[in-house]
Amino acid sequence: MVQIARSIKNDVGGWGDWAKTEFYLDEPQIMASPDCNPVLHGGAMYIGEDGRLGVYKEEGHAQSFQVLEKPLSFGSYSECEEKYLVEDDRGELMAVLFGRRGSPVDVVELDKRTMEWNKVEILEGRALFTGTRTTMVKKTNLKCMQNKIFIPRLHDWPETVHVDIVQRDGELAFLPKEGCVGIKTGICGTGIWSQELGQHQEARGYWGTEKLDYSIWVDFDGPIVGIVIGHFDRANVTR
Repeated sequence: MVQIARSIKNDVGGWGDWAKTEFYLDEPQIMASPDCNPVLHGGAMYIGEDGRLGVYKEEGHAQSFQVLEKPLSFGSYSECEEKYLVEDDRGELMAVLFGRRGSPVDVVELDKRTMEWNKVEILEGRALFTGTRTTMVKKTNLKCMQNKIFIPRLHDWPETVHVDIVQRDGELAFLPKEGCVGIKTGICGTGIWSQELGQHQEARGYWGTEKLDYSIWVDFDGPIVGIVIGHFDRANVTR
């Protein structure tokens, strides 16, 4: 069963109350994978189940939820353990699939003509940030980041800035603590686990990393920032 909660922004920049839709009991059922994030794509919200897609739309005052007849699955990639949906920077719907123990990592793209998932061989100079509810694709000029997939499994902790979450002008902001400077602990390392697309050897670097369930990616039209929530009023921000 699917129920959607939404808040609508008004003309003066404020937000209305949260409103919930009715449960869609009469529509086809889909068991949304617990490790597959919902994603906004083409003005609708998509949820996934091993390659199948459920779509929630709003058109005027009408609301609808439907399970698409195709695609039926991820095909040969259906045995993956983690799955993340993403709308890329070109407006295409993609999915990132993690195999057992993190390797291999595959990326597939939805062919809207045939409604099938096709394997993506190269990201064409882009970097893909995933492993959280805010998967994103970003163009980068750094060759060391091109065609790579980054997930927030940290090792040899990178530079971390301790901040407080404060409210300013009705919005939440991250305020560095007084006297706080970037802190880097451990020996020299990459910090965030990554893998180049197309490499299918055993992901040795995946072992010994720490999965961060409460983390998100944020794009401030500059460097990608990873935010790791530690406590309700504190967070670690990693660039």
